[in-house]
Parts: sequence; structure tokens; C-alpha cells
Amino acid sequence: MILTSNSYAKVNIGLRVLGRRADGYHDLDTFFHLISLHDKITMTLAEDWKTSVSISGSEAYLPAGRTDLMKKAAVLFSDMSGKSFSLHIDIKKNIPSQAGLGGGSSNAAAVLKLLNEAFSFPLGPQQLLDGALKLGSDVPFFVTGFFCAHASGRGERLSERQAVSLPALIVRPHGGAVSTAEGFRKLDERAFVPSPLPAWTADAQEWMDLYPNDFDLIQPVLERKDYLDAVSGSLYHSTTGSGACQVVVCRDEAERDRIESGLRKKESHFDVMRTYLLKDFATGVIFFFFSLLTVVIFYSRCRQMEVTDIKIRLVNGADQLKAFATVVFDSVLVVHNIKIVSTGDKLIIAMPSRQVSNGEYKDIVHPITSSFRTELSRKVLAAYEAELQQAEHS
Repeated sequence: MILTSNSYAKVNIGLRVLGRRADGYHDLDTFFHLISLHDKITMTLAEDWKTSVSISGSEAYLPAGRTDLMKKAAVLFSDMSGKSFSLHIDIKKNIPSQAGLGGGSSNAAAVLKLLNEAFSFPLGPQQLLDGALKLGSDVPFFVTGFFCAHASGRGERLSERQAVSLPALIVRPHGGAVSTAEGFRKLDERAFVPSPLPAWTADAQEWMDLYPNDFDLIQPVLERKDYLDAVSGSLYHSTTGSGACQVVVCRDEAERDRIESGLRKKESHFDVMRTYLLKDFATGVIFFFFSLLTVVIFYSRCRQMEVTDIKIRLVNGADQLKAFATVVFDSVLVVHNIKIVSTGDKLIIAMPSRQVSNGEYKDIVHPITSSFRTELSRKVLAAYEAELQQAEHS
């Protein structure tokens, strides 16, 4: 089975370090926001008697002797779920490493969620969050599927906030690596404990006044007049995470073009990446959220797809929604989140869909002809009835 996922980066809109805890971690207060910059993960999965994990594409960013967080996520899932498998992960890396963008954490979360989906959700949402926290403080955010969230504690106490859609830039200074440990040490030496960040506002014009990042004190780039001149006038500019990357949020495309042009004139000093703050699916992304995972299938119209596997997850306590189905086509392509719904006198399947410009809803899985959909419906409902009978006798 082949599964794919875009693994999105995040930025921090403000970050307060509130103090060192008895367990050695620090209490944080921050707002996470997803951005469109992403890695591409492709997983080839097969059930096996013993779990094994291999990864390609990590050579450029993984130091020798280190274990990739994606492998740790896969092994953790195997331990928590009791499932064993052979897994190969291929990653196309676009998110800079060790830059405050959460790339490794996002990758690990994607692996956790894809494996959970592939094995019909042996781990519930809370178990996924608990497992994510074992991998790292940022990983739970990526597991939730939130586009924007307030985070406290180590970063694991999360509550959703209103996201915004705005053009932005990620700026990575050349030779600007920073030491997170050194930053924490300096912050621990402060003679005061800062107050938490103010409440969230989606009005980005207020962010510069409301949401500072305590790690600004260790960013050499913020001592550069040419950088500060280039980003002046933007809606918001600050360190993301502990750095060294900076996020620059702009009012519109024209402002982003102006700031980007100014920074690229100094291209010997900065790498500049265009991105967006993500608000919702309408921004043009497909994001996997717990059990509501949807894979878009792009497939040739020249031949009929065959249904090679169907997995049913029953839903208890709902009036109309009876189950979710995961369907495998031709042993490699997967579509998730097919709903089995009761209309009173009969059962129907509801394909994942999106609203188009004329207000109608169209299936996002193509190509599905009327005759094939009828056949698919018959097979999915038969699998549902079989799963229901098995559950009643177990």
C-alpha cells in the first residue's frame, strides 16, 4: 500500500518562555500557525511479522549516527498499537531543518497519522496525542490538524484559535545558526518571569505590539540594519520558534514582492522562501486530521479502477453517520473518509467532497463514473453489513 501526505511547517506568532520546570523542560506560551511550506512524504507499507523502517531522502539533513524522528514515530506506533509492518518512507524535503519551523515534528506527526489510518485507527485521538508528546513538544500540534492554536505547558496543551490567510516570507540568514540551549540558558538568567502572551487576535495589524518572541535575544540577524530596513512596514516580523528563521507576514502580494525584492538584493546574506499562513482547506491544501484523513487520487481515465480492499470503522452514538470506510484501489491507491449514512429507509455512501464556485458539492476523488460509483456503493455497504454482523457476535 502506498500512502502520501504533505507535511506542513509552522511558525510561531509570539513565544514566551515562562520558566524552567522541575523536570528540566520549560513552560512556554505561544501561538502556532500552519504555513503552506511543506515536505512531501510517500510511504510504502506492507504487513510483516516484524517491524522494519527504512528512509530515503533524509541524507541531506540528518547528521551521521542520528535516528530520524519519522523512524521513531513508526516504531512508537508499532509499540503502541501492537501492529508489525515493513515500512519505507521517501521524503522530499523543502522545510529547512533546525530552523524553528517544526519540520521534523510535522514529518513525525504525518507518519503517526498515516499509519493509524492504514491500520483502521487502533489508536484513538488521545492516544495519538500522548504518543506525539513522547516524540517532541511540537508534535502534538501537528497531530491535531489545527491550522492555528494556542500552546502552553511544553507545547502540548493546545486550544484552537482562528487562523488567517496572508502572504508571508520565511527568511533564513546565512551562517545564522543559533543555539537553543544557549537561548534557554540566557532566558533562565533573567531576573524576572515574563507574563504570558495576550489573548489571540486574528487582526494581524496588532501582532507586532502583542506577540514578541523571547528568543529574539539570540538572533544575530536582528542586529542587522539591512534586514530590519527590508522588513520594515510589514504586518509582522519575528523569530519563529527558537530561530534562526524569521517569519515576515505581509498585507498583500504587492507588499510581499517589495520586501522579497529588498531581501534578495542581499542574497549573499539570506535565503528567502515565499509562503502563506494557512486558514482552511480553501487555501489549496489537503491536510490529514485524525480519522478524517483524505487522500486525493489522481488517476488515469483510460482504465477502470478495481476495489482491492475495504476497511470499515463503525461509529457509535450518531443518528445518521454509521461508519467510515477506507477503500484501496488497485492495491496501491487509497481513499479515506467515505461516510456510510442512514437516510431513514436506506443506507448510502457519501464520498469526500468540496464546494465548488456554483455552490454545488463535487466528489474530490476522480475519476468515478456513475456506474463505478454504484458498484463501489454496493461493495462498501456489503463490507459495512459484514463488519456490523461481526461486531454483534463478538
